[in-house]
Amino acid sequence: MGFGTRWIRWIKYCINTVKFSILVNRSPTGFFSSKRGLRQGDPLSPFLFILAMEGMNDMLQNAKYNGWMKGFQVNFNADNNMEITHLQYADDTLIICDANRDRLRYLRMIFIIFEAISGLHINWGKSFIYPVNSVVEIQSLADILGGKVGGIAYCLPRHALGSQE
Repeated sequence: MGFGTRWIRWIKYCINTVKFSILVNRSPTGFFSSKRGLRQGDPLSPFLFILAMEGMNDMLQNAKYNGWMKGFQVNFNADNNMEITHLQYADDTLIICDANRDRLRYLRMIFIIFEAISGLHINWGKSFIYPVNSVVEIQSLADILGGKVGGIAYCLPRHALGSQE
């Protein structure tokens, strides 16, 4: 991303030199170093997360450019051809692609590489594939990604579905 070595050293210093102390019976017990990552609530955390997600954004853009991924065509005008492959908000990512086995394998490889490079891990227990219209062999496609098959009912609050609870 073009950060200088000095800036990178500062960030590493901020992460590697932090010390923690805990209270036992309302008394501090000394200091210990972090073994991995930042503590939750650290002001540096959101900034570093955004940088990591920018890396995923670049990987998905490259996949689209190389034809490994096809998104949603917004405008068919030759002068203004826009295709959406993904949307990101906070720590959520929505991937928009066609239900093609090979393209989903590319997507899975992108996720594996992203996890290896960033140290972040996708929570597959909270990951869903939402088919639009009828999709043949939807479960086998979900198995490629490691997620579950979802439906519109999973997205709506219970009261919107007519539940009387």
